[in-house]
Amino acid sequence: MKLDFESNTTTPIITEYSDKGIVIANQNLNTPFIACGEELQIDVLPGEVSELNEQIIEAIMANDVDIIILGTGSEQTFPDAAITLPALQRGVGVEVMETGAACRSYNVLVSEGRKVAGIFYPLGNR
Repeated sequence: MKLDFESNTTTPIITEYSDKGIVIANQNLNTPFIACGEELQIDVLPGEVSELNEQIIEAIMANDVDIIILGTGSEQTFPDAAITLPALQRGVGVEVMETGAACRSYNVLVSEGRKVAGIFYPLGNR
């Protein structure tokens, strides 16, 4: 799905997502990645949502974010609660949703100037 979205920020927004990947910052990414501020982190996430760990969340929070959006692929898959607990204890929201909804939510939050980090798994992930 193409996303026609205007943004006045230097933070990259997602312009398209499909089962072929997610387009952000003119890159088509078909592996899991993190978008945080102006930075894209590729090849830092495990292949499956079930393999996420607290260290990944801790590293994201070091960027002083207010909310973490977790796009889990074609289906909403909740990670173990212990993984998100450090964020919640610090008042950082963690929203888990399927990747299409995560892409749209991420763009809205970026356009509002919010300090958001996105963890995105491609739509083929379960």
